[in-house]
Amino acid sequence: MTRKLSAILISSLLIFALLAGTAFSMKESDKARNLNVVPVNQAPLVKQAGAEEYVAPTKGVNQSLGFDQSASLSPGRKVGSSTYDYQHNGRMNRQVDWRGNQWVHFVWMKQISIVLGQNRRTGYEAWDPVQGLFAQEGQSDSGGCDIHAIANNISGYEGIDVTPGGKAVLTNHHSETGSSDDYAGTVWYDYGVGTCFFGAYRSRIPDSTMHYFPAGSGVNYMIWPNIEYHVNGTDTVTHMLAQQGNTAGGSSSILGYFRRVGSAAAGVWDYPPVTVDTINDIAYVLTASRTSRKVAMVWLAPYPYGIPGGSESGTRGGNQRVNDVYYRMSSNMGAPGSWVPSTGGTNVTQFDSSQSGWLAHSDISALMDTNDKLHIIWNAREYSPSGGGTWVHFYGSRLFHWDDGTSTVRVIKDANWALPDQTCTGGAWNEMSIVKMQISECDGKFYALFVQFNDIFHGITDDCHYTAFTAANQSGTANGELYISVSDNDGFNWDIARNLTNSYTPRCDTVGNTGGHIECDADQWPSMSRFGMDTLGSGADFTGIPVIDPSASYTGTKYLDVFYVNDKYPGGAVQDAGVWTMNPMKWFRVPCVNPVPNPVLSWSPSAIDDPAWTKPNVQKDTTIRLENIGNAVMNLSTVTAVKLTGTAVNWLNLGSVPTTISHLTPNYATMHVYLGGAGVTGPTAYDGIIIFNGDFVGSPDTMNVHIIVADTVQFVKWAKIRTTSKAIWFNNAGNVGRGGDLIDGWNGMAFFNDCDTAGNVSGSNDNAKTYLYDASPFVLRAFGATDTSFFNYIWDEDWLSANGMRPLYDATVDSLTHSDYQYGVTGRFLTRDSAIAMECEYFAPTSADSSDFIIQKIKYYNRTGATINGVFLGEAMDWDVPSDSGVEDGSGFDAARKMMYVFGGEYGADTGTNSTWNDCVLANQRYGALAYYGGYRKVGTNMADSIGSTKCMFTGTNQNWQRLTGNFPPQALYTKLAGLSGYEAWQSTVPSMEDSLYQDLNMVTCYGQYNIATTDTLVFMKIFSTVYNSGLTGLQASIDKAKQWMLNRPAIFGYPPKPLTCCVVAGDADNNGSVNILDVSKIINWKYKGAAAPVCQSQADADGNGAVNILDVSRIINWKYKGGIPAVCGHID
Repeated sequence: MTRKLSAILISSLLIFALLAGTAFSMKESDKARNLNVVPVNQAPLVKQAGAEEYVAPTKGVNQSLGFDQSASLSPGRKVGSSTYDYQHNGRMNRQVDWRGNQWVHFVWMKQISIVLGQNRRTGYEAWDPVQGLFAQEGQSDSGGCDIHAIANNISGYEGIDVTPGGKAVLTNHHSETGSSDDYAGTVWYDYGVGTCFFGAYRSRIPDSTMHYFPAGSGVNYMIWPNIEYHVNGTDTVTHMLAQQGNTAGGSSSILGYFRRVGSAAAGVWDYPPVTVDTINDIAYVLTASRTSRKVAMVWLAPYPYGIPGGSESGTRGGNQRVNDVYYRMSSNMGAPGSWVPSTGGTNVTQFDSSQSGWLAHSDISALMDTNDKLHIIWNAREYSPSGGGTWVHFYGSRLFHWDDGTSTVRVIKDANWALPDQTCTGGAWNEMSIVKMQISECDGKFYALFVQFNDIFHGITDDCHYTAFTAANQSGTANGELYISVSDNDGFNWDIARNLTNSYTPRCDTVGNTGGHIECDADQWPSMSRFGMDTLGSGADFTGIPVIDPSASYTGTKYLDVFYVNDKYPGGAVQDAGVWTMNPMKWFRVPCVNPVPNPVLSWSPSAIDDPAWTKPNVQKDTTIRLENIGNAVMNLSTVTAVKLTGTAVNWLNLGSVPTTISHLTPNYATMHVYLGGAGVTGPTAYDGIIIFNGDFVGSPDTMNVHIIVADTVQFVKWAKIRTTSKAIWFNNAGNVGRGGDLIDGWNGMAFFNDCDTAGNVSGSNDNAKTYLYDASPFVLRAFGATDTSFFNYIWDEDWLSANGMRPLYDATVDSLTHSDYQYGVTGRFLTRDSAIAMECEYFAPTSADSSDFIIQKIKYYNRTGATINGVFLGEAMDWDVPSDSGVEDGSGFDAARKMMYVFGGEYGADTGTNSTWNDCVLANQRYGALAYYGGYRKVGTNMADSIGSTKCMFTGTNQNWQRLTGNFPPQALYTKLAGLSGYEAWQSTVPSMEDSLYQDLNMVTCYGQYNIATTDTLVFMKIFSTVYNSGLTGLQASIDKAKQWMLNRPAIFGYPPKPLTCCVVAGDADNNGSVNILDVSKIINWKYKGAAAPVCQSQADADGNGAVNILDVSRIINWKYKGGIPAVCGHID
């Protein structure tokens, strides 16, 4: 699910919020996809320095790029085609290479159908440089030849190396039965040069060797292979890394090293294989020396939690996006006992979660150069430890380089930007701005090839499929461009990356032809030959092969080969991000040009913004690291601080600033920004910018500054409430479910004793361990004909987003005061514009026979000085009831019970690995629901009207609603709620197709559309309930029991409530006409020391929840001595 962040703007209404208390929040969620600053996973729209295009020289050695950046069709000669655009999930294998002679070899995952996996196979082609043509042209549909039979065979995720004699060595995972249970990493050796005769020397990992590793769930196979063909003297080794592909519930899997010793015909696999690590991503490569016996394995794995810099990677089963870079080296062709270190790996990045830094996700490339030095490049996201850990720009990234000669991490390219609201992303496994990189060597220089989506720093935000704008379908619709960066000092400095493909096709639509361009050119999944080829005097014929010269003036004879997918509908069709199209596999050559020297300025943090704050009259000192990530000395002429607000107040000052920053060592300097200080009072917030001028590319450039001045700032706090069978997280800003997070155990109304969530031998796992993934109250307002705001805290929204919620107090749970239920309360929280406040109370019965439900009571308050008209109020939910298809469910409603529900998708009985699990629960017996109980409006302390029913409830697909923008589109939701009454359950449009019967569903409950006066309080009560083995009848029984439970407690759930009580002065527990510390003592002495009860208990019930306890003590203290919310009258007497 895509995370979204709009620009953070502090309005006068927010200042009003600060007067009552300042609130910020964090949300963890990793269900699918996210957008911009998100808690490790949310940040302001700021521009950071860096440039790739339109560069003019400024002085000295700085030169123009010399390359025409005008739009063009994607270049290259067509080698073949495939509808299967998704050549690799994570890292790219090499899919083009040469060696020994000047034949150029290609391999790709080929499919011509538009059905996932149908006749998927391995295509091979070779360029014959003597004849000047493709050796296999015309031998197979869609180009090249097929290396194996089509019938009863399936293969994919290929890679290539070449023997010193010029013969291709291919790898894939292959099944000769047509069943995925028969997959194995396989090596295919060509009989001759370019002959496509691979069958004779095919060698798959033996089953006994694969089964050395413990089975994940059932049949154990090792797939997604990466190989190196290594020859030294008379010794030949085929090295392979492969990953366990059959783990339960998508959990972490074993990465294994396999070694085949000997020739194509007589080689033997070593036993046992080497356990490398347990990983969460498909991100690993091998690289072997072409001059010695050295070989290295390189991979990504979770950083060592709690052990910064440790050699062993960390806890498994965690976030796929929190990885360090590791390697092991062998100086003896991978022979047993030769790997250093012998276990674990050398940690290159040594991430420390207490410090700001960068974390890798799924892409990596490595090369053992001609001097036997190991080079690694990878992309990574910026991490901040603030708020418990956040991605500063979720879709931004940097491309990094490290080598074992300098052991220094350096920046190749900075694309660490935040996305505007209206743009697109690369989709699953291609989330970041830079992906799918490869490193190569040629003519003593190094070349980094990569895909980049858009160029936010230069205003290119619309190189997307048109649906990114017409349907706001951001994820997977970005058209990639291929860029290359060059280093002439062993990877220590890199020049400004240059666009090779220049296929800018904004708002394109290959299928419907309704966009701005008829044909999409999404350049993706590239690979590059390991080393450059010198064609001088060779007589090799490459006539007709396009040469893309980044310098526009190359006169040499050395070239690298680039092979890529020219995707005609951006996004992976296999990931449902695009549609199935026939896509050319293209090849062009890149001359081994020299780098262009230019300094490039970058800084961190990228901005000073929420939640930066300081107390009145206290100065905050923030250190800014200025970094020259270019390849020439940088001169700064001026650095200027400009106050945009608070211009008469001395709140923004700079310390001394550097004038020169080297591109060598060190390539950075620091400066100090001083915020607030003597005479700067609050509560308030200030905005400013810092302007950098110099000879760097993109000068002048600006850094955003925002600071809050207040006595205190309230961050998001989480609490968990539970019954005897289930639990759920909630926070003090309205979120329920915490994005399905399983921190500290179970969550999301899932069952502690559920017997069948994973581990099936046959049938699909019901492998989601949460029912209610995410939920939040919402406020939906129209500010004009075209301006609608949807305030909430579900999915993308949180404390930093423009439509999020801000807490004012901590969330608390009381499990001691009440014998019959746990009680939780959020404290008040605000819409982002501070106009409307809310407070949620939760009631979780402690009796085992009432454990299937948790009750929520929510109150809405008008915080402005005037009536707010036409406001929709309700609850938005994302249900993920465990299903045979993961999180895809059906839905329905029960109008008599005021209930909307979802249920699991069942495709057939399952068989568990434990005999007691066999068929214990069919997924369609699992249900989750929201049932409305009742509500009312209070004017002051008097009940004005009751609200017996909701306006409407409906279910819809996340594909149609959430996936569009990362949340419900405000205007579309407003129109929907305005026109809907009653209940509407999502139904398949093609019920004859089983897969269409169940979808990833959301649910919306709308209490109604209200005019909220300044003295109004709107109160609504509802029930969350789940059952896992009793179906609809069990759910109905649970809702009936919950309503009876509420009826039995009229003091809390009275509907309508009692309008009259003895209360005259709220909080006056000792009944002396005033509220002070004596009332606190009265309550404590009565409740905890056996003293007399108050004359009027409703006056002691300061929070008005129908009971007197320690929470009322806190309410009075916060009100009288900390500026908190005043006490209210209870309804006990």
